[in-house]
Amino acid sequence: MDSSVLLRRIQRKRKELERLARRFDSRNLTSGVVYRKSCELDRLIVEYMRTNRQLELDFPDFLPGR
Repeated sequence: MDSSVLLRRIQRKRKELERLARRFDSRNLTSGVVYRKSCELDRLIVEYMRTNRQLELDFPDFLPGR
C-alpha cells in the first residue's frame, strides 16, 4: 500500500481513537472497543514503518491532554 494512503489512514484512525477515548465513560462503550481500535492503529503504524523502513514515527500534531 502507498505510504501516503497509510499515513492518511493512520491519521483518521488516531482521530477515531481519540473520540472513543473521550467518550469512554459512556454507558454503551466498553474498554474492549477502545482496545480493538488501538490495535488497528498499531497495525497501520507498523505497516507504515515497514514500508518506509523507519525505526520511529513522530506525530507532532498530537498533544497529550487534548
